[in-house]
Amino acid sequence: PPSAPPPPRSEVGQRIVIIGGGVAGVTCAQEVGELDSSARVCLIAGKGLLKGVKNVVKLSRKLEKFDVEETTADALQSESTRVITEEAVAIDLPGRRVQLEGGEWVEFDRLCVCAGARAVRSSDSEEVLTLRDSESTVSLAGKLQKARRIVVVGNGGIALELVHEIRGCEVVWVVRDSHIGNAFFDNDAAHFLTPALGKRLR
Repeated sequence: PPSAPPPPRSEVGQRIVIIGGGVAGVTCAQEVGELDSSARVCLIAGKGLLKGVKNVVKLSRKLEKFDVEETTADALQSESTRVITEEAVAIDLPGRRVQLEGGEWVEFDRLCVCAGARAVRSSDSEEVLTLRDSESTVSLAGKLQKARRIVVVGNGGIALELVHEIRGCEVVWVVRDSHIGNAFFDNDAAHFLTPALGKRLR
């Protein structure tokens, strides 16, 4: 569609549109509301439950511990925050607006896209699982009941937690980096922590 002229700046507060109802999107909406009480936040969350965080504990400069909780759109709605349970289907950057699946256009002064990523699957086998959300974790839990060996591919936060939590079977951890958890630990810290994983790890 042709671009609309950029909307005028609001004197009341910036219109912040956030796309994504996962942890990143919900947390972004909450943080913006706390940092700028005059901002008008619009969270385009799609359909289904939203995911936020609670019990946040800062462990180091780059590492935090928190619990993920599922919430509803009504729980996040406020005078300054609007939650839309529709999908975003188009972004008009010159016009500063986002189109919803129902046809409505939502205008913004600032846009934050927190739609997440889709993992690249190396196989279509039912034995190869990609962990991205709570649903895929439930699927893994069911398969672990009969598993004798698990191969974990990846070196991010999900892989770190998975390797630490799995019990009752052998774990083979495949990483392409020089040490485990390279986004969180330096080489010395990683080598110090590796023995703690025990004989389950190869």
